[in-house]
Amino acid sequence: MKSLQIIRVTNPVWLRSDQAGRFFARAFKDHAQVDPESARAGMVMEIGNEKTLMLLGLIDGAPQGMSIAFISNSLLTAPVTVYHFYNVGGAKLRNGLIAKTVDWAQGHGYNRIQTANFTGRDDETWERANRRAGELVRLGTLYEIRLEGNE
Repeated sequence: MKSLQIIRVTNPVWLRSDQAGRFFARAFKDHAQVDPESARAGMVMEIGNEKTLMLLGLIDGAPQGMSIAFISNSLLTAPVTVYHFYNVGGAKLRNGLIAKTVDWAQGHGYNRIQTANFTGRDDETWERANRRAGELVRLGTLYEIRLEGNE
C-alpha cells in the first residue's frame, strides 16, 4: 500500500531544492498562469504568510500534488482564491488536497473559494473532480488580454 501524506509548506527551504524545481517544472508546465520558475520564486516570497497556503501531496515521499491558495488583502477581490491546483497522484490525493484547502479557508472564517479551470480539460470534467469541495457556481468567464508590444 502506498503512503499518502499532505503537508503544509511553511518554510522556503524545500522550495529552493532541486526536487522542488523539478516538481514545479511539471506542475506549472501546461495551463498555468505563470512559468514554473516565476511560480516557485513567488512562493519563496509568500511562504510563511498566514494568508498563503501551499499544500504538498506526497505519495511514498515524492511530491505528486499541490494546492496553492491565497486570502486577499483587498475588498475588491474574492476573499479566498485557489491560484493553482495540480495532482497526478489519483483521486484519494486530490480529495485530500481539496478537503484540506476547504478546511483552511473555513478555519479563517470564509465560506467561499474562487478558482478557475486552467487544466485544459472541459469544464464538466473539472466540475466533477471538484464537486466534493462544495456547491460549484459558475460566475463568468476569465480572459487574458495580451497587449501588443508588451511581450
